[in-house]
Amino acid sequence: MRAALSGRAGPVYQDGTAFLAPDALSPDVVRLAGAYPAFPAPYADRLRNALYRDLRHTKLPRVLRMNDRLSMAFGRELREPYLDHRVVEWVFRLAGDQRIRAGRSKELLRRAMAPRLPDDVRFPGKRAVVTPQREWLKGPLADGVEALLASGRFAARGLFDAPRCRETFRRFRSGEGSNAFFVWQWVGAELWHRRFVDGDEGVPEELAP
Repeated sequence: MRAALSGRAGPVYQDGTAFLAPDALSPDVVRLAGAYPAFPAPYADRLRNALYRDLRHTKLPRVLRMNDRLSMAFGRELREPYLDHRVVEWVFRLAGDQRIRAGRSKELLRRAMAPRLPDDVRFPGKRAVVTPQREWLKGPLADGVEALLASGRFAARGLFDAPRCRETFRRFRSGEGSNAFFVWQWVGAELWHRRFVDGDEGVPEELAP
């Protein structure tokens, strides 16, 4: 929230750290990727511009794409009532203090639910709704992931700075931070290449039980 209000772009995790670890990318990948894109900022205030960016360019398109694939894969219909265009248009016009107050988001919805819900439901701590990747990477998958990041195949891809990835993962495994998103990306990228580029079948030997 502080990043959005200050105008500093870039996606962040629940603990305020970056989703991505650009310092772990290889120099060639950084060069090809270029600078973080500059999104349109058509409004006078930073909060509204941040919401516009999330709605049109970053978070919402990504989440809806993932949700659409998941619902189709399992033959389920997915509903997003808050994305009714009338709701979105009305909420987008609200003043900033009706969105965020005292460092707390969803202010208007929380106040509207006061007659119906107790405070411990209206004001819970922020919780990420994600797979338990953090627990997996620090627990049953830790040794396998460390071996995968130390493998010659991972280093030879030329996508990541393998020594930095290993050191970052060791710090994460020892308890430094709760953001496992970039580790998950490293592992996913390596597994994808092994399956669709190298033609491997089955579970990688590093992750095999």
